[in-house]
Amino acid sequence: MSAQLIGKRYQIQARLGEGGMGTVYRGIDLHTNEIVAIKHLKPDLLVAASQMLARFAREAEALRQLNHPHIVKALASVEENGHHYIILEYVSGGSLADTLRTDKTLPINRVLEIALDLSDGLTRAHRRNIIHRDIKPANVLLADDGAPRLTDFGIAFMRGKSLDLNTVVAELLAE
Repeated sequence: MSAQLIGKRYQIQARLGEGGMGTVYRGIDLHTNEIVAIKHLKPDLLVAASQMLARFAREAEALRQLNHPHIVKALASVEENGHHYIILEYVSGGSLADTLRTDKTLPINRVLEIALDLSDGLTRAHRRNIIHRDIKPANVLLADDGAPRLTDFGIAFMRGKSLDLNTVVAELLAE
């Protein structure tokens, strides 16, 4: 999928990883020359589970509402030819899970820094009535300066949104 142009603006450069809902690519914003992350919703999920598009849209909406230094920023949403994308801030330092695979333990001061920064980000989310529901080292990205960024709000619950019980149950069963 490299060199594909999304929304006449974002060019895919390389695959970064894959999760349950989609594939994430490193890309470039051709208008600003900034590196971005491009999350592509797996097309087969739209066929298999109709609620996945709503879930993907909810993730983009949650990230747009959360303007915080310890939460990955959503820059745009793009729908093109039946494909759905979220354009995200690119965080270049890898995930906390990657770090823990190479460094089995971290100094206590580093653990406390990460915990306090993430707690600050989660406080912002909770004040906006957004519950993440999937906090784990793989969903914590590290910036070049070591600052953590919480990502993957794909199964977040947004209080105040009208969701029927059948949709919520179907989403939980699909996990």
